[in-house]
Amino acid sequence: LPTPATVRDAPLASGALRLRGYTLPRTQLRPGERFGLALVWQSLQKIEGDLSAHVRLADAQGRVLAEQTLALGAPEHGTHTWQEGEISEHNFAFTLPAGAPAGPAALTVELRDQRGQPLPFRDGTTPLPIADLTVVR
Repeated sequence: LPTPATVRDAPLASGALRLRGYTLPRTQLRPGERFGLALVWQSLQKIEGDLSAHVRLADAQGRVLAEQTLALGAPEHGTHTWQEGEISEHNFAFTLPAGAPAGPAALTVELRDQRGQPLPFRDGTTPLPIADLTVVR
């Protein structure tokens, strides 16, 4: 089973799914550098429709430095087919733009339903903060 390096228990408000945690190899990045993020999800009950995760890295002024949206599950095994308790890892890959300013940046995730509408987490947040990073030159 996928095991995240950092535990982060964040269930959806609906109670259908939760983020178990993430693996982020480093928190200091240089402009032009590639980096990855693995998110580990667990279904808590039957999920209606197929969900996607939108991950965004933004600088301190809110400017988007990198973003990616991935469907949760394989094309033939979307979240509507997941069994209760099923665990799945999803890997994101980004390249920090060459012109990214030095300073703090925030990595967030937003879960979306099959219509692209955001789904709030139990604490009411969307998007959910994942990690703080630093862009260094």
